[in-house]
Amino acid sequence: SGLGEEYPSFPRAGQFVARLEAAGVDLASVTDVVLTHMHFDHVGGLLVQGVRDRLAQDVRVHLSAAEAAFWTNPDFSRTAMPPDLAELARSASREFLSVYADNLMTFEHETMIAPGV
Repeated sequence: SGLGEEYPSFPRAGQFVARLEAAGVDLASVTDVVLTHMHFDHVGGLLVQGVRDRLAQDVRVHLSAAEAAFWTNPDFSRTAMPPDLAELARSASREFLSVYADNLMTFEHETMIAPGV
């Protein structure tokens, strides 16, 4: 979903819905979202104001259980991530896990989300 509105000075940020619509995809028709990881540049577009309300209430968000667990209390002690960026990552992950808690479909091992995926 790309960056959300965390970077207002980035004119291309927060364009998830507009880009889907330009491709002919109605946000309400999305049944599944697959996340490889929860960096804010991957979940941010799902946190843009109004996006959750336009998605189907039963949209499924697929994510590995380990990834979800890490982001509930991320530890950046072994990284060189600047403090401001680390706080942005923590904040986005907390918000995402809260907003989409009822829609998470976590998996432990390799799994088939859809045929071929």
